[in-house]
Amino acid sequence: MRTRLFLIVIALFAIMPFHNVMAQDIEGVDIHQKMTKSQIVEKFGQPTSYKTYEADDGTPEEIYHFDKNRINFSNGYLSEFSINDNSFVVLTKSVTGGVKVGDPLSKVSSLNPKVATWRSSKNNIYYISILDTNVFFVVSDGKITNINFSLPV
Repeated sequence: MRTRLFLIVIALFAIMPFHNVMAQDIEGVDIHQKMTKSQIVEKFGQPTSYKTYEADDGTPEEIYHFDKNRINFSNGYLSEFSINDNSFVVLTKSVTGGVKVGDPLSKVSSLNPKVATWRSSKNNIYYISILDTNVFFVVSDGKITNINFSLPV
C-alpha cells in the first residue's frame, strides 16, 4: 500500500506544471542569461540609446535605454533593470501574467512583499526576495510606479 501511494505521489509531481517557479526575469529573459546585442534588439526592440564601457575589473558592460527604461548586461549576461513604464513585463515566471508598472502592489502579494524601510522613510518602496536577491517596487496610491533589480556587487 505504501509503495502504491508513493508511486502515485511521484507520478503527480511528474505531471504537475511548474509554471510558478520563483525567478527574476524581464520579458521571460532570466537574470544571468547571456545574450548578444542582436538577440537583445530582437527581444526588446531597438534601444533609444546604447552605451558600452569597461568596468573597473575589466568586465565589458552594456546599458540599453528603451525610453524611460534601462536594461544592463555585464559580460553579455542580464544583470540589472529599471522599469518606469508599462512597456516591459517582469517576474513572468513568478506571477501569472507577470508584473508591469501600473499594476497594483497586490499583484505580487503571493510573493510576500516587505517594506524596504532602509530605502525610504515614506514606506513606499517594497521588495521581494528571490534566491537571495531583491526586486524593488516603488508604489504610489497602491500602484507600482517603478520596478528595479540589480545583482549584488
